[in-house]
Amino acid sequence: MRLTSTQTTASTTASSAITCVWSWERRPNVWVARPQNTFSNTSDNSKLSGLAGATLWLSSDELWLETAGQTVLSELGRARTYDCYVALKPRGAKVQMFMGLKIHDRGGTVELITDETPARKLNLMLRRGTWPSNSGNNLVELLILYLHEEGANDKLQPSLLDTGWATPESSRVGFGIEEEGIPEPKTENACCKKIN
Repeated sequence: MRLTSTQTTASTTASSAITCVWSWERRPNVWVARPQNTFSNTSDNSKLSGLAGATLWLSSDELWLETAGQTVLSELGRARTYDCYVALKPRGAKVQMFMGLKIHDRGGTVELITDETPARKLNLMLRRGTWPSNSGNNLVELLILYLHEEGANDKLQPSLLDTGWATPESSRVGFGIEEEGIPEPKTENACCKKIN
């Protein structure tokens, strides 16, 4: 496997990119790689000092980068794509549907603008991550769907309207709320279904 490192300058071309060759070894349930000492397109190996002593760990679901001198691994998780919808019904107004929203489960976000006056700006976000368990003694992986409204109640930070959660193995995650005891209540519903 070859990893290419490109510096971000206007004069950089594909032929000037630094290339590093990795040696892969199969272990139970994981592939492990370390860089070889063969680099192309550079005479200055100090540019590659970040790779010295580095190790890549590749499982069926994650890619981890372990660098020398670091006690914490950097994790890259496989993202899965979801097809989502949001249904909103403001108080005394018609239902608004947002369908065919494609987002991924590693923090994918889509912005929604309502057609009411004044228009509201909403963000739907899907995140798969590790959270403390109910007991607080261990961690559990969850898939969480958030709906935020920007500028709600004259706040600078987005307001959380609702959230739903499921296990990462679930094919769907969603939520639905309705105000109680109010004539023509507002409702907010959302659902995301895994498509790959």
